[in-house]
Amino acid sequence: MADSFDCFSVLFGKGEVFVNGKTFPLGQCTTDILNIDGEVLAELDRRIEKLMPAVQSLLQEKTDSAARSAQEQLSAVWDLIFSFPVYRDLNMDTWTANNLFPLLLSDPEKWAEVQEAGTENRFVPMAYPTERGKALLAEQVQFSYLTHFLYTDFYRGLMVGNAPRRVQI
Repeated sequence: MADSFDCFSVLFGKGEVFVNGKTFPLGQCTTDILNIDGEVLAELDRRIEKLMPAVQSLLQEKTDSAARSAQEQLSAVWDLIFSFPVYRDLNMDTWTANNLFPLLLSDPEKWAEVQEAGTENRFVPMAYPTERGKALLAEQVQFSYLTHFLYTDFYRGLMVGNAPRRVQI
């Protein structure tokens, strides 16, 4: 099953995080997000500024036309976000992300479900991805928001001595 924009899971091991089969030191994903170029973030802000009025119209009108308009603006946001660290490493359900508003408009139960926040975790055995024959016990955590993952990754990174540093260009 593919990850989605609002629900993805990662595995935390001792000193590392596993995102869709790729291994990163704890704190690396947060550092990569913090190092995103300011112009890219400004472009994201511009796209979100265009999205918000379309979403407000959808919430008021609840029509297919309003859903298509909001979806067009949301897809422009996703195009940029899916190139960001963490998101680009996930096996994203891009079809659902690019059809979200029409799908939600047609299913009120799904709309309510999307607004619920929460996480689950459990421990699972797994083969160590970079060392053949080695196993580890990893904590599998599911996140509803990227920010929840970034806070978790950041603080766990600090706990093992990994502090974010800006890359010198």
